[in-house]
Amino acid sequence: MILSLLLLVPLTFGAAPPPIVGGEENDEDAVVLLVISNVNEDAAAVCSGARVGETVVLTAAHCLLPGAGFTPASVKVVAAASRSAATGGNTVPVTSWSLHPDYDEAAGTFDAALLFLESSSPGDTLPLFHEGPRDADLGEPVRLVGFGAVADADDNPDSTRRAADVPLYDFDSSTLYTYDPSGDMNACFGDSGGPMLRRDIDGDWAIAAVTGFVSTCEGGSAGGARSDAVLPWVQTLAGVEEADLPEVESDTGEEVTSPGDCECGGNGTQGWLGVVWGLALGRRVQKR
Repeated sequence: MILSLLLLVPLTFGAAPPPIVGGEENDEDAVVLLVISNVNEDAAAVCSGARVGETVVLTAAHCLLPGAGFTPASVKVVAAASRSAATGGNTVPVTSWSLHPDYDEAAGTFDAALLFLESSSPGDTLPLFHEGPRDADLGEPVRLVGFGAVADADDNPDSTRRAADVPLYDFDSSTLYTYDPSGDMNACFGDSGGPMLRRDIDGDWAIAAVTGFVSTCEGGSAGGARSDAVLPWVQTLAGVEEADLPEVESDTGEEVTSPGDCECGGNGTQGWLGVVWGLALGRRVQKR
């Protein structure tokens, strides 16, 4: 079974599709847009991210394309609801970044990175859970937020922040998986690095994982690096607010059926990577 990492989507001109498959526009201003350009700034691509500190953004490591020659000067963080709303006042340069030390580009595990900004960007910050999900949490809502495309074939010319609530399907020691049995909602290309949110003990949204891959945008499942797995690294470099999961007294009782092409049985990912800049950037990983 083939899974697609939510790599950068080239920006082209045309009608703007709504990001997040089946989602709605979202006002969570802690979720920001990453606009990444080549050295000549004549091509650009997008990812998503979440502010976890005044000048720190959590995103996916594969968004920075290790080995592709990008530098911090290639990346701008836009704290606005869409790319067309980007201005000098809400766009902040990146001064440096750090990939998670256990990030495995081939396996796709610990797919997380921190961006350090030149100055504070507008908006709130989101806390990270220091505890992972439990079996009793399966079927509970996970909110996917990002600036990605609405379908596999869309090139997302005007990235817009949107969100969709999708059931928690499964998890392993480093990865959280979501799947909507209706097939109507999912993450898509350009949503990489955006947060997968769950309610904390106070009922507020907090980061449970960093979106990293889908089986397919339309009707597929999604997965990302668990926040509790990367939290010690984040705190060492930047320090972040922690959130507590609510107590769970019993199982949800309703079984979530797996899509036919997704064996999300908590086995992690492995596979191969291919990158072509200026074309439809693509990446595949093979589930174990």
